[in-house]
Amino acid sequence: AEGFAAELAENGDEDAFDIRVVDLEDVDPEEDLPGDAVSIFVVATYGEGDPTDNAVDFFSWLGSATEFPEGAENLKFAVFGLGDTQYENYNSMGRAFQKRLEELGGECVYPYGEGDNSEDLEDDFEKWGKGFWPPVGASIGMVTQADPEDEIMPPILRLRLVDVDDMDDMDQQELVDKARLSGGDEKTQT
Repeated sequence: AEGFAAELAENGDEDAFDIRVVDLEDVDPEEDLPGDAVSIFVVATYGEGDPTDNAVDFFSWLGSATEFPEGAENLKFAVFGLGDTQYENYNSMGRAFQKRLEELGGECVYPYGEGDNSEDLEDDFEKWGKGFWPPVGASIGMVTQADPEDEIMPPILRLRLVDVDDMDDMDQQELVDKARLSGGDEKTQT
């Protein structure tokens, strides 16, 4: 995971991004999660679905946290999981990181990716990383140039189904207002 994280940092636009590669073992979640940057997690699954030794403490915190620490409430993130399909719990750490970061209210700024050591881990990572920096930069207000040869990953779309029968009048009006703000038709029915 460290090598892939370093490779991703090398591929970043050094002039535009202040990139730091940090081992999860050295991250204190209560102090080190940035609220004004993007955290990119490149995590491996060890054995039968466990975190690697250097990720145990962070993963333990992530599993028990009820919210992000002060200053990181609006955490933006991306996750790439490293695994091996020969194991039953393929890429469970990458998937768990993605799920928990979203559950805590983090904003995923680039589609989740996975690499399979039984196939071609490097190729999986390279495909995932193509077009990475422009949407990541855009998520923090930076304008970057995409390499015309990069295949940009599709945007992340979130759909939330709401049973309007379970909503009171105020919730329904808020839903209509949000639809209008996001470009929805003013004739939105509740």
